[in-house]
Amino acid sequence: QGAEDSQSRQIIERLIADDAPPTEWRREALARYAESRLAECESILEAAADPVRMTARSAADPEQLANMCLLAELALCRAVAPERPSMEEVERLLAKAKSLLDRVDMLDMSIGQTSSLESFVAKGFHAVARHVLQTSRQGDELKRAEVLFDAALKIDGSSPKALLGKAVVLTQHKE
Repeated sequence: QGAEDSQSRQIIERLIADDAPPTEWRREALARYAESRLAECESILEAAADPVRMTARSAADPEQLANMCLLAELALCRAVAPERPSMEEVERLLAKAKSLLDRVDMLDMSIGQTSSLESFVAKGFHAVARHVLQTSRQGDELKRAEVLFDAALKIDGSSPKALLGKAVVLTQHKE
């Protein structure tokens, strides 16, 4: 664990020193994810999404917003993992994802644009997670997920994540 923390700190320091673009932060995080180094992946994405570090310009960068959506999706993955955490931890992870997605929406609105494909997909998976986990919720989470995935598919009809989300919703409807 200590070695992982040290490695992710070194990567983060390098990315900051290089003033790396959001795509580089995401590439580094996904490389750690592919190696099952989830804590490092999360650390890199959290540093990328740090509001103190982001400038007004970078906060509105669509690639930066995509990184924030990816961080939200990582929290959702942890919430529904086979080795499910305690219900208190699940609620914390769901709240973290929602907070990140709310921030993305706020940044989108601040520059006058609607939600992005990544935002619709991440919000759709958030609704699916709330439905599957049957946590305290408002309204029909499955219907909300369907609407969000449909909106994502209107932006890009071949988005693998949006298509997967839509398939999950349709499978849940059949239960």
